[in-house]
Order: sequence, then structure tokens, then C-alpha cells
Amino acid sequence: MSDDHRDDVVMWIVIGFCLVAPVVLTTFWAFGGHWYPPMLLSLLLGIAVAALTYRYLGGTTGSEFSVGVLKVAGSAALLLGTTYVANVGLSTQMDADNSPNKLVQAGLDLKAVTDERDKYAHDLQTEKEELQDVQRQSVDQTIAAVAKLAPGSDLGRELVEMAKSKRGPFSEIVTTMSIRVTIVGYVKDQGNFNVCPDLGIDADAQIRFTRDYQDKNGELVQPVLAKESGTIEAAVCSKSPRRFDVQISCLAGAILFPDQIGGCGRDGSVLWKVPNGDRVFPISLEVLNS
Repeated sequence: MSDDHRDDVVMWIVIGFCLVAPVVLTTFWAFGGHWYPPMLLSLLLGIAVAALTYRYLGGTTGSEFSVGVLKVAGSAALLLGTTYVANVGLSTQMDADNSPNKLVQAGLDLKAVTDERDKYAHDLQTEKEELQDVQRQSVDQTIAAVAKLAPGSDLGRELVEMAKSKRGPFSEIVTTMSIRVTIVGYVKDQGNFNVCPDLGIDADAQIRFTRDYQDKNGELVQPVLAKESGTIEAAVCSKSPRRFDVQISCLAGAILFPDQIGGCGRDGSVLWKVPNGDRVFPISLEVLNS
């Protein structure tokens, strides 16, 4: 074998290795998660291009590569230039922590978690429905047992007393909450009020306002029955701390706060007994059983 032929064989082995190795290593990274430095792959590719150009494509005359004050020419320029360009691209694409197979696996893991969450949600809904069925059966059984009670039995008499005194399930009050109320002139009707939506009061619910205050005769002020007629602006209700929860009319305020309000004007304005006194007051709000 002649020296030229032997040189060609060696050259093709080097070129082939330097071209195939980056492809193989990139494949290992993409599908196996084995990361290799982009500079290594770029250097192998640069060696292949420089060798191929120098040996078979007319040499490297006129080739130059410069970075700052560094300037090289010929085969070195091709080697460094190819390595530099390839490394820029590979560095932005090859991530040690996020190879394609890892991203695919992350997607599969996310799907598995989502499926598991959906399964738990379905199981929870099923358990809720089963619990509701059990509760309905228990209610039906309790009602059936109560219906069989003799009027003169101890439990029967107790139920009658509870109904008379409006206790337990016979109570007229569904819930009670402490609120802060202010009196405004633009709520005209005694039976209307405005409320912040986050109190969760049903618009059709019957409401009773009460105040633990005795008038000059030693009697508690009368409660006021009302229904929601509107909501208070979100900008007011969202303030922290919030000054008030409900707005009532002057007519309702005069009943609940005889110590504060002397009367109401024709336009619904409030005639305060104390000109510069408080304008927000604590009272109780009761949602009645309709």
C-alpha cells in the first residue's frame, strides 16, 4: 500500500469518526439523557471539516478566523471557526437537565398526576353522593320514627315543646351574624337594605336587624324586618379594614338607634342628635327561616 493510499485511509477514518461521533453522542443525549459538552461535539465537527477541506476540497488558502486580538489562518482558521459556530448553536440547544426524553417523561409524569387527581376527584364525588344517600335514608328513618310516636310519649311531648318555643329544627332563625351598619339617605324604604356581597346573604331571604339597647323606658328597641334591595360597591366592600357591611334607611335607623337619630328629612336624610358622632354601629343580623 502506497503512502498516499495509507494517508487517505487514515484521513477517512478520522473524518468519519469526527462526523459520526457528534451524531451518535447527540442521539445518546436526546434519547438516553446522557449529556456531553457541546464544545466536544463542536471540536470533533471542526476537525472533520478542516481535514476534509484541507485534503480534498482544494486546501484552506484564504481562510481566516479572528476573535478580538487573536487571528489565525489556514486549517487552524477552519478548525476554530467551525468549532466556534457549531458550539454557539449546540450550547443553546443541548441542556444537561432538559433532554427531549426527559421532557417527554416530564409530560408523561404530569399526565399521570393529572389522571390521579381526576381519579381522586371522581372518588370524592362518589363518596359525597353515597354519604348524601346515607343521610337521606337516615332522615327518612328518623321522620318515620317520629311519625310513629304517641302524643303522650316523653319524646312526643318534648317535640311539641320545642315547636312551641321555636327551638331546634323549629327555630325561626337560620343563622346570626354580627355586622357593622351605617345609615344612608338614598335607601328610602324601611324594609330595604344594601349589603356587601361577600356576606353570602340570599337576596330573597327575610332578614331581621336587632340591637341590644334599652331605651329610656328600659325596653329593648324594636327589631327591623327587611330584605336586600341592592349591593354595596366592590370598592367599598374590598377595603381592609372595612368600615361597614350593611346600609339601612333612615326610617330603620330611627327605630334601631333612637339615641343617635332624632328623625328623618323628607328626602330620607338623617337628622342626627350628635352632629359629629359615630356613623357606623354594631348590630346583629338574623337570617330567618322562611
